[in-house]
Amino acid sequence: MLMPMLVLAQIQPTRASYNLKGAVKHITAVQKYDGIKDMNFQEEYIFEQDGRQSQYVRKGFGGRVVTEYPQPVSGDSIRVPSYDHDGDLVKVLVYTKDSVLRQSIHNIYSKPGKLEVTITYNYAPQGMIVTKRLSYYNDKRQCRMVQVLTPEETIILEQTFNYDNHGNLTKKKQTSYDVDGTASKSVEKRKYKYDDHGNWVEQKYYMSGRMCYTTLRKVEYW
Repeated sequence: MLMPMLVLAQIQPTRASYNLKGAVKHITAVQKYDGIKDMNFQEEYIFEQDGRQSQYVRKGFGGRVVTEYPQPVSGDSIRVPSYDHDGDLVKVLVYTKDSVLRQSIHNIYSKPGKLEVTITYNYAPQGMIVTKRLSYYNDKRQCRMVQVLTPEETIILEQTFNYDNHGNLTKKKQTSYDVDGTASKSVEKRKYKYDDHGNWVEQKYYMSGRMCYTTLRKVEYW
């Protein structure tokens, strides 16, 4: 099989990657766990004037990590995208560098630009489907539900998502199933406070009704 030439791309997140509004220059975020001081940590996000991220720094729990952007992407996979006549991405085939199909992603649109469902197949090296993932989207192109199925079409994981008017995740409900069909459920909730630009400066995270941690952000603008 003829494969396209591998082109090494680069990764560089933008302000939009973090759902940020306005000309954000720098963010300092401190995450404090309820009753577990040793897990507290601090993160910094630095952006250029055009919105591209230039640096990420994390220190505290787990040590100190510094990431400079843009980052080169290693050549361990090849992505082959396909577009329809409206310019919408409809399919991506992901191969290993040895030309073995690893994943296929299929986007379904109800009309041009309106993504409804993404179907993702993950493959074993022998070519068999390992899992099938269905991602459903709302009118704002936010993922509202995910289902993960076995090759026999048995659901092993289901997640639903809710968002606030700023586009931030407020609730995630998850149900996972064991091989015998036993269900395990969890509910995550997030509550926010916002600045005048619409960026959150405080987030409280709850798991199954218990408050686990608070994240405080200082947002600076250009």
